[in-house]
Amino acid sequence: MDSIYLEYIPELKDYQEAYSFYDSKSTIRKLDKLVAVFLMIFGIGLLFIIKRHGVSIMYLVLAIIFIVVGFIDFFRIVDPIKMIVSSRFKKDHKFMQLQKLTFTDDGIEYETNDVKSNIAWNYYRNYYESVNIFMLIYGNKLFEYSIIPKDKFDPETLVNFRKLLDKKIKL
Repeated sequence: MDSIYLEYIPELKDYQEAYSFYDSKSTIRKLDKLVAVFLMIFGIGLLFIIKRHGVSIMYLVLAIIFIVVGFIDFFRIVDPIKMIVSSRFKKDHKFMQLQKLTFTDDGIEYETNDVKSNIAWNYYRNYYESVNIFMLIYGNKLFEYSIIPKDKFDPETLVNFRKLLDKKIKL
């Protein structure tokens, strides 16, 4: 197979999409949604108790807090991890540098102004493909993935890259 060469400057939108996509696949996110639903139900239940028994204003405030926090959490209106992704992206100078990647049957050659390395395919344990990016997974924790933006490929090269991933990263 011929090598596939890619050159780009990382974009924040790709890292935010990667986090959102990875987060949507996590078990903790599913559990978090259940907790959010529980908070809203508990808050609504508290409102019914308040209406029926006429307890203090403090309980009304608590009920509203439970409902609002559950709603915010369920719909991810405020997402602290997404804020960390944005902050990390803006502070790390590697994200401002031109990324040069060459994909071959032997591995990936990665180069920036500061770094030049060769990465074997077996370094990656999995990959995901979303609408706009490929995520090459190398660990089990959040942020342990490499992002490859799909819009930097022409259509034919994109198909060849997908085939290479299928061949080299054993799922």
